[in-house]
Amino acid sequence: MSTRTRSLTTKTIKLYKGAITLLLTALILAMVYFRLEQGSVIGLLMLTPYLYFLYRIWNGLKLLKEISYDDHSLFVKQKEFEIEIPLYRIKNVELISLDGIYKFELHDVDQFGDTVFCKPSIWYPFTYSRVDDELRKLRKMIEVEKEKYWNARLSEQDPALPSMNI
Repeated sequence: MSTRTRSLTTKTIKLYKGAITLLLTALILAMVYFRLEQGSVIGLLMLTPYLYFLYRIWNGLKLLKEISYDDHSLFVKQKEFEIEIPLYRIKNVELISLDGIYKFELHDVDQFGDTVFCKPSIWYPFTYSRVDDELRKLRKMIEVEKEKYWNARLSEQDPALPSMNI
């Protein structure tokens, strides 16, 4: 097993999750407080779409994982344990949000589903070139591993195909 190249997740991901959760909670409490100050129950009900939107953001933060990788595998930290995913099982890597959250799509379902989310940098828009270079390198490694995997699978099969002569 080779040593891990580097962590793909920002070192301050726990701080990021905590800070965003704290800000969302403060925003929700402020919105509810100001609506209650106005004394309007209808005004409080008008907050429902905003509260739902903030809930979706908060719920999305729970999906962010700590990820590291080496030449052959992606390592996803899942609470107290770590899951190893061979690079050839990764279907696609794409940016899904303006703040730099990336989605790794897998060819098959794993313990946490068929997608893994990570945030390589808290300062994403400003560190775009560094993150993009690293992910470009990782995408190339994924393609190399897929090619090795399929070449090995094809070499296991009998190379002589049945003859079509009658």
